[in-house]
Amino acid sequence: MERFHLERILTRYGTTEVSGPLVAPPEKPLTRDSLGRLRSGYQVQLVDKNNVAVPIGDIGELVVRTDIPWATSAGHAKDPGATALAWRNGWLHTGDLMSCDVDGIYFFHDRNTDSMRRRGETISSSEVEEEVIAYPGFVDVACVAHPNDGGSDDEVKAWLILEPETQIDFADLLQFLVQRMPYFIVPRYFEVTDEFPRTPTLRVQKHQLRSRGNSSDTWDSEGAALAVNRFGLAVSGHLPEDESDSEPRSGHPA
Repeated sequence: MERFHLERILTRYGTTEVSGPLVAPPEKPLTRDSLGRLRSGYQVQLVDKNNVAVPIGDIGELVVRTDIPWATSAGHAKDPGATALAWRNGWLHTGDLMSCDVDGIYFFHDRNTDSMRRRGETISSSEVEEEVIAYPGFVDVACVAHPNDGGSDDEVKAWLILEPETQIDFADLLQFLVQRMPYFIVPRYFEVTDEFPRTPTLRVQKHQLRSRGNSSDTWDSEGAALAVNRFGLAVSGHLPEDESDSEPRSGHPA
């Protein structure tokens, strides 16, 4: 607003299947990073993987239905399986992970397919990206899950696009992130690329980045003998036994 001398910015959330259930009305001040409030004619809930409503402030998937029949799309063309999955239990499952505060304002966190689970915690890729791109020299960042061969949880990988003629010190980047993020969401893998695969609307196609996996150009912190735990950054194998990694405590900084 300051840059372009705008008097007002309105936010609205919608999908291909349903039009604008959340909106920031003109008479309400804009809340940073918010999507707005529930619009009349719609019903929404934030639910967990078992379709149980989550408490205020917790992250859940946004599900929507309308007061008037047929006000949303009736399904996916020629794909009854996808239709049944998305419209299950009488609600349209958007696949978008959000939270809602006590004032009824909704905040977007991630796509369900782009979130990750690591060390027992669900991680929002967008939140990781916001911290990684704060490091000098990055044009863009995309974080994706990478399968962990040693367990069921994911590892976090950050794909990086650098500014021209930029050289990156990955150990320095890791130390930078340890000071800004809960230790259990700091990426293990980093890889530089020239560009990201994108949709016609310029959204990063993260499924393509996930399918690339790792390569000889991937920097692995553990392969570089650097360990990230709740005590900070250390050389792998040089921590006392009573300071070894343990179960994470959500929201705890490194």
